[in-house]
Amino acid sequence: MTLRAPRRFLALVLAALALVPGIAGAAELTLEPAYPAMPLRGPAAAKGAVVWNHAMNFLYGSEAADAPLPVFLTLFRAAGWDVFRLLRPRMSEEPRRSAAAVAATAARLKRQGYAAIVLAGQSAGAWLSLMAAGESGDVHAVIADAPAYYGSGHPANLKNGFILLDHLDAIRRGRIMITYFADDPYDPGGRASRSEELLAAHGVPHLVIDRPRGLSGHSADDGALFLRRFGACMLAVAGDGPMPSAAACDSG
Repeated sequence: MTLRAPRRFLALVLAALALVPGIAGAAELTLEPAYPAMPLRGPAAAKGAVVWNHAMNFLYGSEAADAPLPVFLTLFRAAGWDVFRLLRPRMSEEPRRSAAAVAATAARLKRQGYAAIVLAGQSAGAWLSLMAAGESGDVHAVIADAPAYYGSGHPANLKNGFILLDHLDAIRRGRIMITYFADDPYDPGGRASRSEELLAAHGVPHLVIDRPRGLSGHSADDGALFLRRFGACMLAVAGDGPMPSAAACDSG
């Protein structure tokens, strides 16, 4: 018996893995229009592209990409942006590889001619959007709601604190909006003030909303109340003008 057969088998396995999205960086994630019933404006006519990054893919159950889109994305569509969503298969989910794929998607849209790329996301999608902003010069702005990638409840959620702050410390460009909500079991607390300090230290235009009244829970950005309260502010962050202050941002 020779080693030729085992080596040939190993080569076939490696070739098969290379075809799986996210393995060895061989395949791009699927990017699709968020509202397929409405035609895209295209790079020349749209203000830019907004990429929605969904929450965590769990090992069991349906893909998180199938969850309904937050209603605030309709505001961007109405304001002249092309809105997409990026699908991350749960079997290939891993933070650094996924963040690199998000950054590569921003670069792809930029090459297509979109003037500005905005990454928006909730929970793990917010986390990956912030990571991508730390490694990409193609990200114009990030709207990150309840960023988290690790466990809920103490002490598991502590990683959602110190690891997130490391990622924020890597951001040197772009316009960043982060919202932390009350009664979020994934939030260890104390992240808002440190987020402010880190982004300010690097001169990054930013807006940190800390536990806005009337909105609570990990998915508080899903509904119409978040849109009504902070919709104008999100559009301002995605634009090119002065960043709004937290006090001026909340419409009450």
